[in-house]
Amino acid sequence: MQPFVTGLHMLLCVALIVIVLLQAPKGEGLSGAFGGQTAQFLNKQRGFDAILVRATVALGFLVAITSIVLAVWRV
Repeated sequence: MQPFVTGLHMLLCVALIVIVLLQAPKGEGLSGAFGGQTAQFLNKQRGFDAILVRATVALGFLVAITSIVLAVWRV
């Protein structure tokens, strides 16, 4: 069972990296954090961007769960 979870964890990590790299850059960088650009609160995410954000959250959650499971098994 442990090799299966390890393989699943590795696949989830690669998928998370790919999903993050597919997302469009927001273009704000550090200047956006300090008020360098105008924030667009009314701009809603649509289509493919919204799917990528949800996939990132889901994959991040799954990576965290598999990391915890693997850490508990290795103790």
